[in-house]
Amino acid sequence: LLNDMTADGIGIQDFGEYLYMRHATERNKHIKENYEKENGSGKTEEQIKKYFEDLDPSQKELFDKYGEIIDDDIVQIMRE
Repeated sequence: LLNDMTADGIGIQDFGEYLYMRHATERNKHIKENYEKENGSGKTEEQIKKYFEDLDPSQKELFDKYGEIIDDDIVQIMRE
């Protein structure tokens, strides 16, 4: 996976930020519902929105592709 990502020009740090931001809204909601704290992910909803607005569409497409692979791997691991 790492070799494929590198071949597609995806840096691990950039991809990590994408994965973080992808779940930040969900995390914010969870923390607010359970602990009554705002921005539990460490990011505001405005920061999350801006990140995705500024993300190049072709890069987002690649991030989505590799994100799905990781999601599938996690599901498989959890089933074992």
